Amino acid sequence: IDAHKRAEADTIKILERMEHAQDIAKLGWYDLNVQDRVIDLTSEFADNLGLPFAPGGHVTGVEADKYREAFLNAIHPEDRERYMSIISDPSWRRIEFDYRVLTRTNEVRHLCSRIQRTADKNGKRIRDFAVILDITERKRLEEDLRAQAATDPLTGVPNRRSFETTARREVERARRYAKPFSVLALDIDHFKCV
Repeated sequence: IDAHKRAEADTIKILERMEHAQDIAKLGWYDLNVQDRVIDLTSEFADNLGLPFAPGGHVTGVEADKYREAFLNAIHPEDRERYMSIISDPSWRRIEFDYRVLTRTNEVRHLCSRIQRTADKNGKRIRDFAVILDITERKRLEEDLRAQAATDPLTGVPNRRSFETTARREVERARRYAKPFSVLALDIDHFKCV
């Protein structure tokens, strides 16, 4: 009996640590049984999407269908077609991809899904297990770095690297369409005094 109680206590401690780690990482997961229409999920998954958390994290039948529909509707309209194309592709067994969702308060969140699919011997999809990571802060930092790399910190105007990238693109476009283009250069004397 003591060994059984110790094992129970150890299991509870491990589960608490896992929940704590999920909370810190803003990591959620869902387990979708396609054939039986059953979804098991974490509150972090629901929170990432701004969806209500199902009691016990277990939804079945019509409620599971409603939850899947709410999830698909939460996917950003510009990402929904790509998401559906990825999910409906029967060729993959494990995949990772990023997409955006809109929460109920219309906040845009960036998520990264890693999904492992199980299929029957005929290749028919029977189960998807997904881990979903909120990468919103990482995407904001990446965008800030891109902006810093392309603009002059003093003036906020595009810098030389940005000019060269744009110039190459425009030269290629002019060649492709056999259209002329112009470049206007301004040199401001004593600019640092301004």
